[in-house]
Amino acid sequence: IGLRVSHGCVRLRNEHIKFLFENVPVGTRLQFIDEPVKATTEPDGSRYIEVHNPLSTTEAQFEGQEIVPITLTKSVQTVTGQPDVDQVVLDEAIKNRSGMPVRLN
Repeated sequence: IGLRVSHGCVRLRNEHIKFLFENVPVGTRLQFIDEPVKATTEPDGSRYIEVHNPLSTTEAQFEGQEIVPITLTKSVQTVTGQPDVDQVVLDEAIKNRSGMPVRLN
């Protein structure tokens, strides 16, 4: 839990781990989804993007000698392509890869 293979996104408190251990049958299938870029339009019209550094696929990327490329999915592009999105803020969010939601409009 919280290892590189899970991109650190599984964070559980001790009591939650205990609950899962006691209630989930051995062999239960689970799926980790590697989605380093997420974007949303909230009900009030505000748009956000959250960018994490993707998992490395080469030794150079793993050692930090090479930047891991970012791909924006079609659903992310639907949000980021809206006319009210501040492109400077978007570019900075992609560059920084902070893992924190950033308001785009």
